[in-house]
Amino acid sequence: MTCVPAEGTTIEVKGSVKGTIEGKAFADALFACWLGPKPPSPGLKEGLLGG
Repeated sequence: MTCVPAEGTTIEVKGSVKGTIEGKAFADALFACWLGPKPPSPGLKEGLLGG
């Protein structure tokens, strides 16, 4: 997943782009799942942020 503010959020699987969803609201909701105050597992947020 890559978010580019002027373009949207692009989803890529194994090097193949599956689609791009426009809008900041989608990116905010998507990344909140992983980086928000209640991530799915205790170490996930820390690991994604390089900790």
